[in-house]
Amino acid sequence: MDIAERLAQVGEEIQHVENDLHDRRFLLRAFWIQLRLANPVVVGWLSQGTLKAFSGSREAGRLDGIF
Repeated sequence: MDIAERLAQVGEEIQHVENDLHDRRFLLRAFWIQLRLANPVVVGWLSQGTLKAFSGSREAGRLDGIF
């Protein structure tokens, strides 16, 4: 395979990954909306766990500038 073919292939692979990421983000938002409507207490527990994970990452210096 020559360089031009491989570069074209890499461009297609990147586009597939970006499309997959977009689809997964859409599904995640839909899931959170449904979960919020279903049980606010569960959402609170999940949100607290997520915030704790982010806080731990921030304290470790991995997410500086995000919060």
